Amino acid sequence: LALKILSAESEITSDLVDIIRADYLSTMRLDHPGLLRPRHFGKADVSGSSDPIPYLVMDYCEGGALSKQIRVHKGLDEHTIAQVLVQVAAALAYLHRKNMLHNDIKPDNIL
Repeated sequence: LALKILSAESEITSDLVDIIRADYLSTMRLDHPGLLRPRHFGKADVSGSSDPIPYLVMDYCEGGALSKQIRVHKGLDEHTIAQVLVQVAAALAYLHRKNMLHNDIKPDNIL
């Protein structure tokens, strides 16, 4: 499993926590091999922070982010790029059929 935790230095407002919780709840009904679905949303007390810090528990992706793969391999070959684009496009098409948008598509968020 992997944890996604907001930085303690981030300005964590109740509105932000509500947005993260709503995003978590909306992803629970998704079922596509190209999408990582969070398993749990919670808030943890962290020393040095006056308010609990929200976090998500997700499946661990061994290869890591696409941005890491690009750095490690100093770029990607055309075949790999095409494979990634096909998978991302399929996941986005699935989301659009569900009337959802991703809102943050970037190599750091492609696992």
